[in-house]
Amino acid sequence: MASDTSAPTARSGALRTLPVVTYKYPQQGLPPISFSDYEPGPLPGGPWQLTVEPSEIERWARLFDDDPAEILAAGSAPPDILYYPGMNLPAPKRDYGGPMSRYWAEYLGPIPIGEPIELTGAVTEKFLRRGRGGMTFQLVARVGGEVVQRHWRRFALRLAEGEAEGWAERGSDPRPPEPSAGAEAFGPRLMACTQDRYDDFEGPGEVTGHTSLEAARAGGHAATTAQGALSFGLLTRLMRDRFGRRFTEDGTIDVRLVRPTYEGELLAARGAVLGERDGRLHCRIWAENRAGEPVTTGVASVRGAG
Repeated sequence: MASDTSAPTARSGALRTLPVVTYKYPQQGLPPISFSDYEPGPLPGGPWQLTVEPSEIERWARLFDDDPAEILAAGSAPPDILYYPGMNLPAPKRDYGGPMSRYWAEYLGPIPIGEPIELTGAVTEKFLRRGRGGMTFQLVARVGGEVVQRHWRRFALRLAEGEAEGWAERGSDPRPPEPSAGAEAFGPRLMACTQDRYDDFEGPGEVTGHTSLEAARAGGHAATTAQGALSFGLLTRLMRDRFGRRFTEDGTIDVRLVRPTYEGELLAARGAVLGERDGRLHCRIWAENRAGEPVTTGVASVRGAG
């Protein structure tokens, strides 16, 4: 399962199967996704089906310093394990051609282990911002017909000549609110940003600015950079550590990636309670580097108080 990087397959009368859960599909020599490749609407080829197996739990746990035995005993997968399936829905294309700038999700139910999960994908918005094309991809996961997760990934894509025509410019997203003095703080949860972790997260054979110093320098960086999913995965675990299943099965998270994280850094995920509103407890969350600079910032919520 985890090592199978073939394209989605379909059997007669069945959903197309995504054989890859915790890896990217290979680029297969194709050009990156461009701003003009998709219009808002459903992604072609779906719906899809996948099954999270124990081997994928073990891999995902290793990437984030979790205990796989605890996850398997609990009977449900970490909600962010559906990140790569969302990335892979446009296969055979999967190189997004630009950095991910925002990730937000509604975690609505447990992600089962060893049971089929149905996925649908869509492009939900396109716009212009500061000379790039913003494109947001959505994943919706269902188990037995019930939605257990929705998540969105926004990318800032380079624009080819003529691609901006007809699309509106959009301003910056609002900054997340700051906690008040004396607000309950929680964390930190730490992650060492090692090259081994970057390589493992990318998977075998990947040559990108995350795995190759030469590629990183070609992109204007002095060192390899962390995948954005590592920081929001760390923040997901920060919220899980504090609130448990209240977050993983009825929580929301909305983060923006504001600064690169370089190899050799130590990320610290932290949170602070903002207060209760509309029956939900809202938190400010962020991940910072050794210098105390935020690399990922946002908000999260859980149902109920305390």
